[in-house]
Amino acid sequence: MVEALFARPGLGRLLLEAAAVRDVPVAIGVVTVIALLYVVVMLVSSLLEHVIDPRLAKAVVA
Repeated sequence: MVEALFARPGLGRLLLEAAAVRDVPVAIGVVTVIALLYVVVMLVSSLLEHVIDPRLAKAVVA
């Protein structure tokens, strides 16, 4: 939606175009990049959560 609103091509549009022309390597690459970005953002947010709230540093993860 943001890509269409601001007329800026991005990963979403690239993924849709790759799916439309059945370009599997590009689709796999885009999905991989999106998954890696998700993992990095979750890792950073989890680390920041532990820095901000010191009570979590004492908790044992089972």
